[in-house]
Amino acid sequence: VSNKRLVNTLRAPELLRTIAFNSSGELLAAAGMGGLVSVWDVATGELRHSLQLAPSSSPVANLFVWDVAFSPQGDLLAAAVGDGRLHLWHVGQAVNQAETRQEFPFLTVDAHRRAVTCLAFSPDGHTLASGSLDTSVRLWSVEELVRLEPLQ
Repeated sequence: VSNKRLVNTLRAPELLRTIAFNSSGELLAAAGMGGLVSVWDVATGELRHSLQLAPSSSPVANLFVWDVAFSPQGDLLAAAVGDGRLHLWHVGQAVNQAETRQEFPFLTVDAHRRAVTCLAFSPDGHTLASGSLDTSVRLWSVEELVRLEPLQ
């Protein structure tokens, strides 16, 4: 930023609302319209993950993603969605693959009565906070969330 030099431009397949770096700065997640979360390798500009909320034939596939957040350890990515749900994916910092994978969340939580608009992991990664248009902030045990049965 100090030299005002553009380093790279990453292109998303949809209109964006939110972006977040992981704690090491190696990955960047972006999301917005259409229920897709894109994750890039910052150094190479390579699209590493194409994370889908649901199959494209599903009515929830076109949901608005309000916010994304990486856990401090960089192994989890959470998305706040307009239908009141939280979605979680396992993402790695050291993914080394030739092709972008399309992945669905390993966990979806009915978190709020209205849209989930913001997320934050605690600095130790043990708690995930979600804020909503229902005027509540909810605190989730990350350990308990990842123990839940994965979606089929």
